[in-house]
Amino acid sequence: MHVGNRRFARWKVVLLACGALLCAAGCARKRAVVALEQPSAPPSQREMTLASDWAFTARQDVRRLCLLDFPLPGAADGPRDFRLFVALPANGEDFTVEPGGAQGFLIQKVGRLRGMTALALGKVQLNGVLLQNRAQKLTIDATCADGTHITGEAKLLPADDELRSFLIVHAADVAQLDSAALAAQAEPATPDRGPIAEKRSEPAPEAEQPPSEK
Repeated sequence: MHVGNRRFARWKVVLLACGALLCAAGCARKRAVVALEQPSAPPSQREMTLASDWAFTARQDVRRLCLLDFPLPGAADGPRDFRLFVALPANGEDFTVEPGGAQGFLIQKVGRLRGMTALALGKVQLNGVLLQNRAQKLTIDATCADGTHITGEAKLLPADDELRSFLIVHAADVAQLDSAALAAQAEPATPDRGPIAEKRSEPAPEAEQPPSEK
């Protein structure tokens, strides 16, 4: 190989490594970071990292509701194109995805995989955050009905208004959680994503991306 080509190849490796480190550092500053592995997606979308500061929680009767919203991968801001909703029992820290335990779904609003898929199996943890009484740490390692694998963490902050808006827009999706989980015990999960039962007559207000915590 020519000397100039070898030098170019070395610098290319260095630049790619620096870019990966910068991306990782940017994600680390966000309150929520999750990785998606989507076996049925086009090759360029099978592995994606989503990051944002849209990470919220609220208490609803005997349940703790959690909502993570994300723009497209790599976007600093933008529409909430990915929405991860998780409902947990109000008490406890370690939960299994099952009826009466952790339940939820992932919504993707763009691309070929646009639609909703429910959590089918996995684990979810919810713990306190040291010296931050209002915050809670969500850790998830779960697989959806369509095979999508979700792993990641988020620091949740209380936001009743965010969860209230989500429940209005996706009331039908949330109402189906219990019945869908019970049906999954008797029938195999569908490998396809279902439609989003979004209430379009009363869209949720789109809030600005909150500032990152340094």
